[in-house]
Amino acid sequence: VIGKLTFFGWAVSAPMLIPLIEELVPEATTPKTSKKAISGLLLMCLTGLLLPHSILRQLYPLFQLATLVPTYFLIKAIVEAFKLGRLSVVEIVVILTASTLLSVNDILNNTGVINTGFLLPYYAFILVVRVGIALSQRVTEAQEQALRQSRLAATAHREALDFQKT
Repeated sequence: VIGKLTFFGWAVSAPMLIPLIEELVPEATTPKTSKKAISGLLLMCLTGLLLPHSILRQLYPLFQLATLVPTYFLIKAIVEAFKLGRLSVVEIVVILTASTLLSVNDILNNTGVINTGFLLPYYAFILVVRVGIALSQRVTEAQEQALRQSRLAATAHREALDFQKT
């Protein structure tokens, strides 16, 4: 049961990463590509829920390879964000290094090569917090831009009224 829950947790979170990336860096993907990737990952999730654990355990290497799908979207989004000036080189290096090392750690831990425990969930938590900060910054920037436009419109309105009086 724990194996199925662990798999289910990963399988559900992987497809959710893609819309998040789309929201943060829409230039990184197309809706058609995202839908295909999400559909495939959700199909894997359903497969994992329906198969007995003994068969699912044998398919883990295949599912681990499937982690490359959201990783591809993440790398592409990071490159696009850097091109657009949304991320610094340091942030890119930290994100890619941490996600790569922790993914490899979890795969090696799952296959029994090392016994360090699963660390990727902790990284995912940190990444979610960082993404939350990025989204709040975008909202703040949008609100500041709306306020500037509102002030500009009010100024233009007052000038128009003053011009009518003369």
